[in-house]
Amino acid sequence: SQQVRAALAAKAGDLAPAYGRDGALERVVPVLLALLEDDAAEVRLRVVSNLAPVHDTVGVEGLAEALLPAIARLAEDPTWRVRLAIVEKAPDVAKQLGGAAFDASLGDACVRWLADDVAAIRDAATATLGELCQMLGSDWAQNRALPRVVELGGDRSYLRRITALEALAALAASLDAAAVQADVLPAALRSAGDAVANVRFTCATCLGALGLLVEDRGPVVEALAALGDDADKDVRDFAEKARAGLP
Repeated sequence: SQQVRAALAAKAGDLAPAYGRDGALERVVPVLLALLEDDAAEVRLRVVSNLAPVHDTVGVEGLAEALLPAIARLAEDPTWRVRLAIVEKAPDVAKQLGGAAFDASLGDACVRWLADDVAAIRDAATATLGELCQMLGSDWAQNRALPRVVELGGDRSYLRRITALEALAALAASLDAAAVQADVLPAALRSAGDAVANVRFTCATCLGALGLLVEDRGPVVEALAALGDDADKDVRDFAEKARAGLP
């Protein structure tokens, strides 16, 4: 039954240390792989939630070769709770596997999550992106993540444009001041004239964060001043709060 399979999925990983590396690869990992293909989302979710003992036993190489392809498929799972679990565990997986292996399997998915139809996944993806940029380094942030985030800033959906602004602020923390000034700030400034007030006040918050990271705050101050005269009261309030937070 599904209940039995879910219970097995939650505990199967705990058997890995008892078998040792070779035994776990031979006996435990095949069971986990089968459970990751289960029709029930709850079963797949429970496998993902208990991979730490397997990693500790079989090591980075064993986990990458055996389980990472299946985990990568779950990044596109039709059940949003499964996708959310993968999003939230992405930093742990990256830490365990190292940047190169993680990027090869899940790097693109990390940015695609920002455009997910489910708000909870977009929010989690934004937080995860900030952590991943810190872990994988400024080169990954600038050359892999940033172009996709900038592209998302032009999406037809205002909700995705909001997510793009939040993601810009999250990844900027891993870049140096010159990169933020040259590559991140212009993308944020373009949103100051968005037709949707929610995007504009999110832009004000983003600009407030970026203003703390750049050396030339002139463009930030100018944009916030303009937003401070916006027709929408919420936009004016957010702009004033952002300006007050600048040195």
